Amino acid sequence: MARLSYLLDTNVVSEPVAKKPDPGVMRKLEAHGSTVALPAYTDLQIAAIAATNGLVLVTRNLDDFRAFEGLAMENWFSTP
Repeated sequence: MARLSYLLDTNVVSEPVAKKPDPGVMRKLEAHGSTVALPAYTDLQIAAIAATNGLVLVTRNLDDFRAFEGLAMENWFSTP
C-alpha cells in the first residue's frame, strides 16, 4: 500500500465531476494517484488529520486553514 502524501479538501475532491474541471487539479490528481486521501470531514478535522500525519493539505480555500500554524498547504487550481 502506498504511503499517503496528500489530504484533499472537498473542493478538490469534487473537481473531476465539475462541468469544466480545472486542468491543474486534474493533472495533480492523475500524477499522485494512490498517495491521495479523499475524506469528507469538516475543515477542523481535515486540518487535524493532515497535521497529525505530516500530510500536505490540498485546498482551493487556503484562507480557511491559515489559523493552523505549521500546516503545509497547496492550491492545485490554475486560478486561485
